[in-house]
Amino acid sequence: MGGALALLVLLTACGRSVSIQMLEPAKVTQAGQIRQIAVMPLKQDRIGLTERLEAALAQSRVEGERYFTLVDRRDRDQVLAEQRFQHSGLMEPDELVALGELIGASGLISGRINQADSNDERYYEERIRCRDEKCQHTYLARVWCTARQMHLSASLRVTDVAKAEILHAQTYQTSRKWQHCRDSASTLPTRGQGLQQLADELAEQFVRDLTPHYRQQSVELLDDPAMDYTREQSAQLDSALAFMEAGRFDRAQSLLTQLLQSTGQRSYVAAYNLGVAHEAQGDLTAAQALYEMADARLAEPVEAVNAALIRIDQAIEKQALAQRQLHNGDQDSP
Repeated sequence: MGGALALLVLLTACGRSVSIQMLEPAKVTQAGQIRQIAVMPLKQDRIGLTERLEAALAQSRVEGERYFTLVDRRDRDQVLAEQRFQHSGLMEPDELVALGELIGASGLISGRINQADSNDERYYEERIRCRDEKCQHTYLARVWCTARQMHLSASLRVTDVAKAEILHAQTYQTSRKWQHCRDSASTLPTRGQGLQQLADELAEQFVRDLTPHYRQQSVELLDDPAMDYTREQSAQLDSALAFMEAGRFDRAQSLLTQLLQSTGQRSYVAAYNLGVAHEAQGDLTAAQALYEMADARLAEPVEAVNAALIRIDQAIEKQALAQRQLHNGDQDSP
């Protein structure tokens, strides 16, 4: 479990650092109250964004658990047909509430595609070509290229059926550019392929706003003892940092605990790095106490410690909100 939250190791010009995952609350705080959700057919949807939203919501997991339960599309379509709803994608709130109650959804997602464009631009690049086998003589050749740019924009909203209230309404947009020259092995996606990729990206953006999720953050490590270490203590610090860079925060924690004890808890470097090990493993309270210990042993401010104190306060607050969101839906479960 110690290395489960570590995704990668970064070595920067400023020193050694590790990248850890931090739990972020959903942007739409009330989304945890509408776990039984249905996606209405979006207006002007000729690229399949409706289905991609459904897939992204169905696949969303937080701490290994499914966050939303989707109403079966066939049940939704049957009710729409039977009740003759004009499902334009931009139904009025009272219509959405009535529909949500009929299909057993506590939340509905609706909206429309605003823009789905594909534009090509032709240009050329110069290449150096050989005139002979030994390439003793060269010339400049022009190669025609194509730049294909696509843009997708959609207005989406989330409605709480029980409260007859729109919880979230936002226009999402994404774009991408591909390039291809006649002498390259790459190929350009078709308009349909490119817009489907953008639809996946837009759906992912939307679902991240509705669900608690993990975000990567680079955290600096301190490798200068800043006090007289014995040879054994220096080796212990180096070994602990190596384990942290390998994502083995459990082993690093053990080594740094021994190091801190052997220095009579006077080493702010040991305390700080031990705080990072705890933070990486999700024990934010212990990390906060260790960062405060490190700060109390400083003769003058250290940027990494200052940043850690600010970061951990924010992380604790965000984690608490995310946990409330995670368990909010459980309160409504039978």
